Amino acid sequence: MTHPQNALPSQPSTARNLFPWMALAFMSAAFLYSTVMLAGETRFPDESDYLTLARHLVEGKGYSLDGATPSALRPPGYSFLIAPVVALSDSPVLVRLLHFCILVASVWMLGRHAMTRSRNDGATLMLMGVIGYPVLIYTAGTVFPQTLMTGLLACLVCLCVAKQRNWISVCAVGLLTGILIEVSPTALATGPVILLFCAIVMRWPVKYVIVLALTMALVPGAWLLRNIVVLEEPILFSENLGYNIDNAVVGDEPLDDGIVIPPKGTIGHGVERLTQLIEQPDVFLGRLIDVFAYRNNLYVSTESTALRDRIMFVSYYLLLAAVLLRLIMARRHPLKPAEILVIVLYVATAILHALVIPRIRYRLPFDFLLLLPAVNSVLIMRRTLVPTR
Repeated sequence: MTHPQNALPSQPSTARNLFPWMALAFMSAAFLYSTVMLAGETRFPDESDYLTLARHLVEGKGYSLDGATPSALRPPGYSFLIAPVVALSDSPVLVRLLHFCILVASVWMLGRHAMTRSRNDGATLMLMGVIGYPVLIYTAGTVFPQTLMTGLLACLVCLCVAKQRNWISVCAVGLLTGILIEVSPTALATGPVILLFCAIVMRWPVKYVIVLALTMALVPGAWLLRNIVVLEEPILFSENLGYNIDNAVVGDEPLDDGIVIPPKGTIGHGVERLTQLIEQPDVFLGRLIDVFAYRNNLYVSTESTALRDRIMFVSYYLLLAAVLLRLIMARRHPLKPAEILVIVLYVATAILHALVIPRIRYRLPFDFLLLLPAVNSVLIMRRTLVPTR
């Protein structure tokens, strides 16, 4: 009996059963990290905002930072999704533990697309990749939306490449994409990429693609309608997005002393940004390079250390090197559909982030996805260097 071309030979039962034990050890360490090392403290101002928004939702005070005035400063998805956890405990500890559960679940979901016979084998290697890229663990310990985005992206990749589909799965892809975008507009490129991928690569029927597009628009449409009615402003994502784009424009073309520009909405800032980058393509290229940086200047300077920078440098560029190796090997070992989607999502998102302000934090959910082609490159090299009978 021959083995599938893209799978390693079957492993001993102990190897196949390693993932549950690794996941248990990982979650045990995550519990100690969340409850003992971090406890109930937060490290960044944004964390308090997300917790406050979720708390006010639980208390029936609406989506508000002060408990009285409706807000659209931040996109709604994350606070709405963590609200049930905040209802159980006002401490960030439970949110962090939820993040680590999502991280393990994401590893398990993507593990099935590794070039191994067993999902557990693939998940084991993916979890080892997470441990080898510790910024993902650090981020799971914050009250930021990136780990939740990781889980949503893992679900979307698995649903998009599934061989069997029906109306329920198509609607699920659309709704999850809409939710993802409203968790953070840093994932905005996900929508068009998934539409094109499902239509061109997966060859979904036209009727499915139309329903996919319509369901993608439901959650953003509902949030837009809320803001038009409640705030009397057509805010599709968040006020914070407009501020970030405006800061990016002014950062590249500082205003002279005493000059004040009239306020604009997110669309106005976006048009100005695009015009600026068309006129100055070198600025865009520089920001595109910044997307792949290994460090940022953090608002909370104590969270940036030389040791962390070195770890990030080594782990991130090793990850990129492994993905590059996978692309080089694609001629002899064609990319799986999941790998194609992951890589296109990464490139499209990098271009989007270069339009605003590149931040490592914004990139991390997509860094996680790169673990899949990185793991597959290691598996192919292993099979090549250590041939089996």
